[in-house]
Amino acid sequence: MIEISCQPSKEIIELLNNTEIGTPGKSITYRLSEVDKKIRFISSPLLLTLKKQSKLIATCCLCKRESRNSFESYYIRYFAISHEYRKGSGRIKNKKIHNSGLLKKKIESLLEGNHFKSFSPKDLHFFYAYIDTANRRSLALCNLFGFKLVRTFSTIVYSRYRPIVSTLVSKCQPHERSLIIEYLHEFYQYYSMFSTENLFYKDDYYVVKERNGNIVAGAQVNLVNWQITSIPGLLGKFLLSVLPHLPIINRYFKRGFKYVSIEAIFYKKGYENEIEKLFDSALAINHVHTALLWLDDKSDIYKTIENLKRGFFGSLFNFKPASIIVKTNGLSTLEQRKLKNSPAYISAFDLT
Repeated sequence: MIEISCQPSKEIIELLNNTEIGTPGKSITYRLSEVDKKIRFISSPLLLTLKKQSKLIATCCLCKRESRNSFESYYIRYFAISHEYRKGSGRIKNKKIHNSGLLKKKIESLLEGNHFKSFSPKDLHFFYAYIDTANRRSLALCNLFGFKLVRTFSTIVYSRYRPIVSTLVSKCQPHERSLIIEYLHEFYQYYSMFSTENLFYKDDYYVVKERNGNIVAGAQVNLVNWQITSIPGLLGKFLLSVLPHLPIINRYFKRGFKYVSIEAIFYKKGYENEIEKLFDSALAINHVHTALLWLDDKSDIYKTIENLKRGFFGSLFNFKPASIIVKTNGLSTLEQRKLKNSPAYISAFDLT
């Protein structure tokens, strides 16, 4: 049985809390935290669930995003399958579910816009998702439904042993939000997939101000807690078995990995170096030592952040790029080309 709803049930929350993210043996695997709070923060979620005899088997969530273009976009997140319907490799265990014509037709219908009240299936729109290229199951499913690779993005790790709060850094005040949005629209004017839905979560947008009060840089900062379950390779085994027990170093990394995710970064020209003050302050305020950022690896902001002094722990990692995949409906060849050629905005909130 296929169900579509706009509100997450207790079953969905429980499934997502127990879902292991990542590809075992290929990438870091972990469980998310604060699923209940984050899924309720999403504006206009559309949840697709698959049930068998009233038991939840799988779910995914479509998040509507406002766009500067004349067409709408939807981010696909929270794709999860019940553990008992998986094999050890993470593949779906029940072939009848995987090959179900009903499920396939339902998803195809959904991706054509047939279950959205806001527009007709003839309206222009596109769907997008972030995919670990090592996850063959996810790639196969995406290919099945006509998704195509448009961009890649990389993870940047930033760390400080003793982060310090700068006197120039403060929380964005409510009356400053419209100005921040204006700055961000200008900063990301040539990016695709930029939206403001995930801004100001828990009022944790921080800014750098000059002595005269002018805002010169800013970023959304979210405290995240992952429960790390595995890391591939010899380095991964070392990190999980040894580092958590080493004094000083264990402040950077534990199985209960607390860090801040950073997104919606902007800086005025000539103030690129103020970003370090912002990041250091974010770490100190949240009492953590590590920050994670996800950025289009061909973008100017990636080059700027990559050249920062990222600390000892930050210099240890060199992650393989992940993929941004897109399925379009009705977009012209020119509009599709823009999606492929423009740097993409990556929302850390969507990845955590």
